[in-house]
Formats: sequence, structure tokens, C-alpha cells
Amino acid sequence: MKLNNKKSYAIIPNVAFGFGAKYHLNKDEFILFAHLQFMKQVGLENIAITMVDMLVKGLEWETSTKPRDKKRVVDALKGLESKGYISIAFNGKISKDILSITINKEMEKFEATSSVDWKEKPFLFKGFTRIEWNEYNLAENNGYYLIIITYVKWRTNPELKYDYKICIREWENVLNVSDKTARDRLEECDRFITKISGGHYHDEHGQLKQEANTYTLNTEVHNPSKITETHQEMKRESYLDKERQKATDIKVISDENIFKQIFDKKTFIKFEGYKVWKETECPLVKEAGQKKIDAMRMSPNKVAGKVADRLEREYQEYLADQKQQKERFEKQMASFNDEYEEFVPSFVMKPRPRNDFTDFLDD
Repeated sequence: MKLNNKKSYAIIPNVAFGFGAKYHLNKDEFILFAHLQFMKQVGLENIAITMVDMLVKGLEWETSTKPRDKKRVVDALKGLESKGYISIAFNGKISKDILSITINKEMEKFEATSSVDWKEKPFLFKGFTRIEWNEYNLAENNGYYLIIITYVKWRTNPELKYDYKICIREWENVLNVSDKTARDRLEECDRFITKISGGHYHDEHGQLKQEANTYTLNTEVHNPSKITETHQEMKRESYLDKERQKATDIKVISDENIFKQIFDKKTFIKFEGYKVWKETECPLVKEAGQKKIDAMRMSPNKVAGKVADRLEREYQEYLADQKQQKERFEKQMASFNDEYEEFVPSFVMKPRPRNDFTDFLDD
């Protein structure tokens, strides 16, 4: 889900980073907790009314296996509830019913400590970090990325009187991953996270050591076209740039992956790109997608034609599922509203006697 409300934000209690503590959130729990705050209904303080299907769609966790998608959301919801971040109210089955989810603001006051054998003093996690709408968008629904963004923002808070350095072992624990995975996830964030390598020094034994790195968050992210060495590749990039400038569908021009699925011959079209093409109102996008699908159907490679058929079949299944979901939601909302009919007071004000002394004020 891409956000464009510049007034929206989410509050992340810093105990969520407390590895080894009961409040530590995994990647799915972390991004779902932020997502719930961004989707809170107007007029409902710290409450989100939603359904599991809506969360799957909003987080873009849709795959070809719908039960697994729902289970992923349900597991994250239950994890957040068991750790005290939210409370969930529903009547039937959590995966099908309307959910009333309350954010626990008290979590912002909690503290947690984590001790490790490679650091003399334990880590202290307290307070909270505010994540703005544009910072959330940088994560692109990736829980690891949002953890990195939020942790860097907290540790580079101007209110801190020192430059906080983060070693790779700290990242391993915060992300709950291996050394290699931690390095890979940090490298994938290099568009919006700048690493400043620590300096070298000699320890008490004369061994050369390197200080931990510091990191900064850059919210002004740009995706310049990749400079290529061949004329053919340069022509392709030039063509894509021109098409991007002429396109009007915000879902296409704001998402490089979707754009290339529709316009770039070298990029395979997947369900998310196929869905955008089917639903777009931009003539340019509609034409480009149609050419790509036609080329797949006419390709001597029979697999390409089968992929085009499969995408259309999955899209029709998606439409049917959305229709059923809408009907179910409307039915449950009607039932929900019936339970909370408007309260009519039984008290009726009696006529005031004429000898009331305030009558003289009206004369």
C-alpha cells in the first residue's frame, strides 16, 4: 500500500527492537503494526476496523495460495496481540469476521533490555519512533526494510548527544537473521540508507580493528536510469523513459516494477502488473499491455501463451473473490450496525409551571 496522506504517521515503540525480550517483533508483525495505524478510521481513536482479506490486499501479500496469505496475516495479528501491541475483537472466525483492532498506546512507555556477550553494558530499548508516510513508503511492504528504516531513524535522532554506531552483530539480532542475511538486507536498502564505514584502529594487543558503521536515512529517493555500455540498451532505456513521461496511471509511474512488467520486453509480466493493466484507464498503458499479451500468445514458445492464459484465469478468480468479499463485508457490516442502533432517551421534559421565577425574566 502506497501512502500519500502527508499528515499520516505511525508510532513504533522502541521495545519492538528488543531482541531476546518478549516485546521483540518479527518482520511481519512489525510492518503489520505500522500498517494498522496508517489505516485507522477517522473518528475512531486508535482503532482499525478491517478484515484479514483487506489486510492481505493492503500489505500486498497476495500470492497464488490464498489460505497461506491469510495465515500469514493471522499469525502476525496473533503475535502482536500476544506481545501486547494490540487487542482484537471479533465474533466468528478471525480469518473471515470483521475485526475491531485497538492499538495499545501504553507500549510506548515500556522498556526492555538485551544482554550480549560481546558488549559490556546491555542494550536499553525505550521510548518510541515516529514513522512518516513517505518513510513507510520506502519499505515497499517489506518488513525487514521498515525495521531498518525505523531503527536507523531512532538511532540517528538529533536529540541523542552522540553518533550511534551499529555493528553487524547488532543488526543480526534486531532483524533476527544470520550475518549474511543482515548484510544482504542492508545492501538492498542502499537507495535510502547511507552507510558510513567506521574508522580503523589498533586494539590493546596491536591488532587492526574497524569501528562499527553509522547509518543515515535519506527520504529523497531517486531512481536514475541505469547507465549502460551498449547502444541497444541505451535505446531501450530512452524508450522506457519517454513512455514513463507520457503515462498517466499513478500505479504504473510510481512503481518501477509494475512499469517494467507492462512496458519492458525483457521483464516478465506477473499478476500485479497484469491486474494494473486490466484496470488502467490510461490509453498508453492499456495499449502497451495489450501488445505484450498479444506477443506472448503469438510466441512460438508455447509456455508464454500458457502464462497469458493463466494470468487471465487468475484475474477472473480475483474478481470473483473480490465480489464475494464485498458481499460478505456488506452483510457483516449490516449485522454490525443492527447491534448498535441509535439510543433514544426515555426522558421527556415536562412543561414548566407559570409561577417559575424565571418567567419574569422573559417578560
